[in-house]
Amino acid sequence: MAERGLDFKGATEALSAFLKIDTQPLAIKFIDNLAHGAPHGFSRPSAQGYKMAFCQVVSAARKWGTPFALDPKDIKCGAALLSFGWADLEPGLDRKEEIVKFVLDSGYMKDADTARKTLDSLPLLTGETVLPHKGLLISPLGKELIDDPDVILIYGNPAQTLRLIQSVVYMTGSIVASEAHVGLSCVSEMIKPMLEKKPTYVVPGRGERGLGMAGNDEMCFALPAGDLDALIEGLKTTDEKGSKYPPTQYLFFEPTFGPVQDKFAKRIGALVSED
Repeated sequence: MAERGLDFKGATEALSAFLKIDTQPLAIKFIDNLAHGAPHGFSRPSAQGYKMAFCQVVSAARKWGTPFALDPKDIKCGAALLSFGWADLEPGLDRKEEIVKFVLDSGYMKDADTARKTLDSLPLLTGETVLPHKGLLISPLGKELIDDPDVILIYGNPAQTLRLIQSVVYMTGSIVASEAHVGLSCVSEMIKPMLEKKPTYVVPGRGERGLGMAGNDEMCFALPAGDLDALIEGLKTTDEKGSKYPPTQYLFFEPTFGPVQDKFAKRIGALVSED
């Protein structure tokens, strides 16, 4: 059990009650390595004889409730491995230029100069900011298998994501920013919130839509785990003040119909004059 004002099961229940999210919120924890094997209760793809992409693992964890322990042996996504600092380049290769080549070959950018211009502002993607961690734990938040997560991921539709943004703004007054770029959603969702200590919302990219099977209406809200209590408090308080999901729709107004409906109503005497 994590030492927090609100236990993770309680947070999961609150997210379900106030947002009615379809999949489980996730706890993410970066660890040094898996030299001693996966912790009890965690699954490893490599132990089953195959590898996965990060986005596949995230979807399996949030949809099926499966906890995962990962290291480079479990991941089959070269761009993500490079961006996470989990892959070593062959001698003579430049990390940034390899990413440039990847985004060009994938059709993300029209030319190398455009790719470099974008990547200059995204050091996480090019691996210029390399994490020392070579392992990762992912588990449904409510299972409480990770006592001290680094990041919390919550998937929902735009209206649900808006309620999360609103809750953060209500509590902190700070704007919640997002970046839309070439893809590699896993970096924006897991690494960026941990390093920058700020919440963000992410539009899943082509990889997460295709491999991770994120829904066409889904977005990801990611926040440092230390902000979770404030998020839940903001969610509850703003709900009490009238901001709800689904949004409350106002129905007390007189409708306006087209000429066909009005003509029909007059014929049957349904329209009563106020005179």
